[in-house]
Amino acid sequence: MNSKKFAFLICVILLLLIGSRFYKIYNLVLDFRALFNLRNSSLDWKLKPIPKPNDPQERYLPTFAQGLDSPEKLLNSASDFVPLPWGKSNSKNSKTPEELKTFLEGVPNFTRFEDTLISRCKEALASLPSPLPNGEHVRFSAPTPNFKKIRETARLWAAIAIYQSHENQSEKAYWTLLAIPILAHHLEVGDTKVHGLCLITKMIGCTLRNISGGVMVTIAPQLRITKDSLLKGFDLLGKLEKLVAPLSQAIDYESKFLPSLSYYLERDIKSGDAKKALGRNPYAILNALSDTCRLKTYLDPIYETSKRAMEKPFPESREEMRSLLLHTEKLYKRITEPDFHWLGYFFEPETYLIEFLLSIHTANIRKAYETEISSWQKLRGALCCVAFYLYSHESKKSPRDLKELENWLGRSLPDDLFSNSPIRFSSGESPKIFSVGPDGSPRSSDDIQFILTSGETKK
Repeated sequence: MNSKKFAFLICVILLLLIGSRFYKIYNLVLDFRALFNLRNSSLDWKLKPIPKPNDPQERYLPTFAQGLDSPEKLLNSASDFVPLPWGKSNSKNSKTPEELKTFLEGVPNFTRFEDTLISRCKEALASLPSPLPNGEHVRFSAPTPNFKKIRETARLWAAIAIYQSHENQSEKAYWTLLAIPILAHHLEVGDTKVHGLCLITKMIGCTLRNISGGVMVTIAPQLRITKDSLLKGFDLLGKLEKLVAPLSQAIDYESKFLPSLSYYLERDIKSGDAKKALGRNPYAILNALSDTCRLKTYLDPIYETSKRAMEKPFPESREEMRSLLLHTEKLYKRITEPDFHWLGYFFEPETYLIEFLLSIHTANIRKAYETEISSWQKLRGALCCVAFYLYSHESKKSPRDLKELENWLGRSLPDDLFSNSPIRFSSGESPKIFSVGPDGSPRSSDDIQFILTSGETKK
C-alpha cells in the first residue's frame, strides 16, 4: 500500500471516528432534551414504577397534620407572626398581640383546633412511627408531600403558640410548639414508606425543627410550665432523635437516582412507553447510565464517603465533609471550564453526561449535613433555654453553672452536637447558653445563642 492510499485510509478512519462521536453527542443531546421537555410538560409518562396500593394522594399532608391546617389564605399569612431568631433576616415579627388575635380568629373552631393538636402531641409520647429502609430503586414519581402547605401549617401552629403565651396559657403554648418537630418526624418517616427518603424532605423537616426551636427560644421567658412537662419534652426529643430517618438515608436515596433512572428507562423502552412519550427511545442516555462500574467510580467518592462521615459525631466528620465539598467543587469546575480534558469528553461524551448530571443533582451535602445537625441542636438548646428560665423563676436567681441547673432538673442536659460535649453556659449579668456552631470554635461568628437578650435575635 503506497503512502497516499495509507493516508487516505487514515483520514477515512478519523472521519468515521469523529463522525461517530458527533453522532453519539447528537443523540445524547436529543435524548436529554426530550427528557427535559417531558419533565416540564403535562404528559403522563413519569418513569414510574407500579403504584403501591397504600400510596397516598399526590401532594399529601401527613396524617398527623390532617384536619389541623387552615384555609390557604390564612396559612400564607402565618409567617408574618412568627419570629426568626436564626433566620437570614435575623428579625422578629413586628405584629402586635391584638393583630395576632385577629389573625387567629380565621381558624375554624379554634378551641377544638388547639385541643386536638395538643392531644395528638401528647399521644405521640407513647407512639412514634419508625422509618423503613429505602428500596433498591428510587420511586421518582411516587406521590410527594405538599411541602409548602406543611411548612405553612407549622408556622400557623407556631403563631398559635405565641398567642397562647400572650394569654398565659404556657402549657398549651409549649405542647403546641412540640407538635411541630413531631410533624417533621411524620413527614420524614412517611416519605420512607412512599418512595424513599429524599433530601428535600429532610430539609423541610429541618425547617420545621428550626421554626419550633426559634419560637420556643423567643417565648421561653414567658413560659411557666411544670417541671414534669419540661422533662416530657426532653423525653420526646430523645425519642425523635432515636427514631429519626437519618440524613444518610436521604443521601442513599440520592446515590440511587442515576442507577434507578437507567432501570426505569430500560423497562419503559421495552414496554414502548418511552417512545410514546418522547417520540424516540433514549438509547444514548440508557447506554451511558447502564455502565455500573463507571457510575460507581463517580458515585462512591461522593455518596459512600458522606454516608460514612455521617455515622460519626460531627467533630470527627468535619474534615471529611470539607474534603467532600472540595471534590464536588472540582467536579463542577471540570464540566464548566474548558481545558485539555474536554478532548476526552469529545471521545467519551458519556463521561461528560454523567459528570453533568452529578453536578446538577448532587446537592451541597456538607451544607445539608450542617443544616440537619443545626436543626436538632436548636431544639436541644431551646429546651435548655426553657429549663434556664423555669429555674430562674422558681429560684429567683440564675444558675451559677450547668451543674446547678442539671441538679434542679434531675437529669443531664443534652450535649452540643457540634462539639460532642456539654452545651456552653456563661453566667453573669447577661447569662448565655450557646452552641459552638459548625466551626467548633466557641465565641465565633457561627455560635448559636439560646438566651436572647433584649433586641438580640441572631447567631
